[in-house]
Amino acid sequence: MMQTSSIPGPTLRQAPSYAYRLARDPFKLLLEVRQEYGDVVSMERLGVPRTYFVASPDGVKRIFFENNRNYVRGSNFRNVEKVVGYGIVVSEGDFWRRQRKQVQPALAASVISTQVDAMGEVVESMLRRWSAEAVHQDWVDIAAEMRDVTRRVALKIMLGIDLERETKDISETWEAMYDALTEFTTNPWKIPLSIPTPWNRRFLRTIDQLNRRVYGTIGEHRRSPDAPGDLVRDLLAARDPVTGKPMTERQLRDELVTVVSAGFDTAAVTLGWTWYLLSQNPWAEQRIAEEVRQVIGDRRPTAEDLPKLTYTKLVLQESMRLYPAAWVLTRTSVSDDEIGGYKIPGNSMVITSAYVTHRHPDHWENPSVFDPERFTRERSANRSRFAFFPFGDGPRKCPGEHFALAEMMSVIAMVSQRYRLNMKPDHPIALEPSFTMRARHGLLMRLEPKRPAAASVAAQGASPSGAIAQGMGQ
Repeated sequence: MMQTSSIPGPTLRQAPSYAYRLARDPFKLLLEVRQEYGDVVSMERLGVPRTYFVASPDGVKRIFFENNRNYVRGSNFRNVEKVVGYGIVVSEGDFWRRQRKQVQPALAASVISTQVDAMGEVVESMLRRWSAEAVHQDWVDIAAEMRDVTRRVALKIMLGIDLERETKDISETWEAMYDALTEFTTNPWKIPLSIPTPWNRRFLRTIDQLNRRVYGTIGEHRRSPDAPGDLVRDLLAARDPVTGKPMTERQLRDELVTVVSAGFDTAAVTLGWTWYLLSQNPWAEQRIAEEVRQVIGDRRPTAEDLPKLTYTKLVLQESMRLYPAAWVLTRTSVSDDEIGGYKIPGNSMVITSAYVTHRHPDHWENPSVFDPERFTRERSANRSRFAFFPFGDGPRKCPGEHFALAEMMSVIAMVSQRYRLNMKPDHPIALEPSFTMRARHGLLMRLEPKRPAAASVAAQGASPSGAIAQGMGQ
């Protein structure tokens, strides 16, 4: 086993330049780090002790799958716990395994299939509201619209909160919670909450509002088991596989907040970037529209329709490859390990980035090009499954994957039935290194209504010559 001193990486002399580049564009910096130093990079000589960046699919496999028990969330997740609590995203060990077994059934594919119609109701409400914007030809921030619709879907289906009948306070509370997650995970100099700064006071008010609403929802379900909210109902019925006991109030709160908060923003980010890519590649938008016309027609999609939207899923996968919502994941090693022939000491921070691995030129042909058909079975046959991990991988893979995919495909299908989304030509496009990969300036688009009577033009199997657009962040 090689020594840590042999792991390549930048030096202390480069620290000022790296700090500047990290602040300006961390995505570009990480791509350049992999290109210059390889698939395992040490940050120690940069002045960041026991910190390593791993970019290869084999390294991802080692961390998340083969030796996953050696790589835990670590101290860097303690700030996340202040927001979402000790749910399945933050917890570790036997407690996490028991909680996972209780939460997983509520998010199984068979359960999600019964919720597609409810998803459609929420999307239908958004489309009715859009009609005014379309008529007046206003520019609409699609990134914000996707956050709104996915938040409404998650709150309605999981918690039984119908935002059509609620004040906007609950929506603003969840948005403020996301801002808090970003602050805690990107600001290493966060002032302790015990100091009453204006930001700290706002955060504590947000958590108080969130807790009152979530605990109130739990109480409603205890009084009336038939109250709406599938996730609340299922978790109230869950039992610890070891003790046979139900979850405590605090456990229920933490799992509900964790699943809902993780669910709506990652789906929203993916949908926003998907509409951006489709606006730049109209041939792909035409193929989706034709597929939706053939499979669904003018009605709402059902659970049985979604598996038939094969090209739509390819586009979603390519969108998640180019713009993975969970763009960076960190773990802390418990004991010494070896990755890529290098020794990784215990108690080290290991950083992985789906954004970088998804663009690794050794595993992806023309990695910066938008090419949905790279995910067909034939072209994926020889590719490592660990080259693509938008939902993480291994035992801690996101349990909400089925929910997110059903939700995103429903949104794309229903919007494609009625609208074509055209990007504002002069709108700046930049990645925001926040808790998820949001668009820094939003995504301003114009809603172009489709004529119901217009004849559909069937798109051919391949994209038009020269029509494949470049993805951002090369």
